[in-house]
This record gives sequence, C-alpha cells and structure tokens, in this order.
Amino acid sequence: MKPIFFISVIGLLLVQLAWSQGNPPNQPRPAANTQQPAQNRPMNQMPQQAPANQQPSRGNGQPAAATVPQTNPIPMSQQSTTTQISAMDGLEGLNLKSESLGRRDPFTLPLYIINKLKAKDIGPPVSRVDDSVEPIRRWPLVSYTLVGIIWDVKNAKALIRDQANHVHILKVRDRIGYDKGVITDIREGSVTVLENEIPQVLKLRK
Repeated sequence: MKPIFFISVIGLLLVQLAWSQGNPPNQPRPAANTQQPAQNRPMNQMPQQAPANQQPSRGNGQPAAATVPQTNPIPMSQQSTTTQISAMDGLEGLNLKSESLGRRDPFTLPLYIINKLKAKDIGPPVSRVDDSVEPIRRWPLVSYTLVGIIWDVKNAKALIRDQANHVHILKVRDRIGYDKGVITDIREGSVTVLENEIPQVLKLRK
C-alpha cells in the first residue's frame, strides 16, 4: 500500500508543479479561431465589369487596335447637287417670275426705257458733226427748219434754215442732213425727206 501511496503523492506534486508554471501537462490547447468576426468580414463585392471602351488585349499584352467602319466619301459633284436641292426646297411655292418684266435678257434695257429713249429727241454725237462738210449736210435732219416754199413755179422749191441760221433753197432730189437724207416731195405746206429708207416730214412753220 505504501508504494502506491507514494506514487500518488508524487503524481499530485507533479501536477501542482505543472499548474504553477502555467503549462499544464496533457491539457488540450484551444483550437485557433480561423473565422473572422462578422463585423470584420468584407461584404460581398460585385464583380467588376470591364470599361466599355476597353479594348481587348492581344496575345503580346498590348491592346488591340479599334476597328472603325469605313464610309465612302461623297463626290463633290453630288455634294453640290445635294446643296442646291436643299436650298431650292425652301423656295417651293414662291412666284419667282416678275409680273411686270417677266423673264428677259439681263443685258438689254427694259422696254419702258427703250420707248422713252425713242420718244426723246437725242441729238447726234458731237464727233459726227464735220465742219468741212457743207452746212446743208452738216447737222441732223431735226436741226433744219422749213421756213418757206416757192410754189408758183415749174419746179417747187423749199426754203430751209440750218442751225447756223443760214437759209438754203432746195429742190427735189437734193440732199439734206448728215445721214444722207434726200428730198423726195415738196408740197404746199411740207417737205418729205427719205432718210435711211424712212420718210421724214418737215412741216412749214407759220
């Protein structure tokens, strides 16, 4: 009995010695808590999406070149035609024709100006008056005045005064004026002159 008692006492002493040193023998160590607290756990993250403009990488690690669809350029002739058509679209329904003049040649005078010039007495250019020519053929026909007629003779004669106030006695077939006018008829109160195939009448002034 004594050996067993001594062995028990020795065992108790060893146990007390081990507890006193803080490393009890044969006591299982607590398992390490590998789980993180709930408050320290990261929230479930959403999977990141690649940017829309991110280009796929090639095998060598460089981004692949972006492919741009090619468009055929519009020829200049078609562009000008398209521009003209677009400009004319806004003019539809407008009356572009003038009611007074209509479509006429832009390089010709309007009709009312032509008529006014015809009705107006326009004298001859100064350059056409030649002082070396006899006075009866020096000036235009409108510059001569019928002042008298010699009627009671075999061949009637006309008394015509020029621009220089000189009086000339003329008969049929005599020339008058710088435009090759010819006297074709002498009547009691008038003289007919053919100038450029157009008959002109000089009336006697009373």
